[in-house]
Amino acid sequence: MTKGMSQIDQTEPTISDICTACGMCCDGTLFSYVEITQEEENLLADNGFEVSINKDKEHQFEQPCPKLISGCCSFYQSRPQSCRAYSCYLIQEVSDGDISAHQALDTVADLQAQIQWFFDHLDDVFRDPTPVTTAPAAEIHYNWLENGDYPTNVRDVIYDRLTTLQAALDDRALTPTEAEFLDKVNTFLTTISEHIHPHDLMEDLTDTLKKLEKLKKQKPEKTKN
Repeated sequence: MTKGMSQIDQTEPTISDICTACGMCCDGTLFSYVEITQEEENLLADNGFEVSINKDKEHQFEQPCPKLISGCCSFYQSRPQSCRAYSCYLIQEVSDGDISAHQALDTVADLQAQIQWFFDHLDDVFRDPTPVTTAPAAEIHYNWLENGDYPTNVRDVIYDRLTTLQAALDDRALTPTEAEFLDKVNTFLTTISEHIHPHDLMEDLTDTLKKLEKLKKQKPEKTKN
């Protein structure tokens, strides 16, 4: 091995390298929207952001961010204050010296591999042999089962399936495909919440798991002879 190659291999990745490899705070994995100030709204709207005002009268733009290109922010110099101020657990741990940048990249790679699993199994996840048919339509965010127009964001995949599985548990046990999916969601959201940022879908996951556990504990009544 040449001296030059050795020096390259031993170079510690930068914070920027970690952010570029991850991008989950911008691609919709972590957040469905980003809060902005009223003063920032016009600038963002003029530059292709989907801005809105939520029910709490807070200004926001929708995720995924339209300026995220190949893991990089193409609007970096003019990005909103919320983006400037944000720092995930992983970056904080590297900055504090608790873990190395290489360890942070390993965590990112593990999470990206978990995300890839969901998209590699979309047909299995969304076209189970025994789909939910009794869930109220209002409780289902997207109707992927009918049109096959699958989501492109893992957060939407998980939200839709958790909502649907909760409804399914009112009528039946989970199929093997659904059970595997739920296990993968548990691992993914737990890892995200421990190493990146508390995920708002953890509450939906917890409710689903509690419902599943309650169903497992229920014993069918014995028929009388």
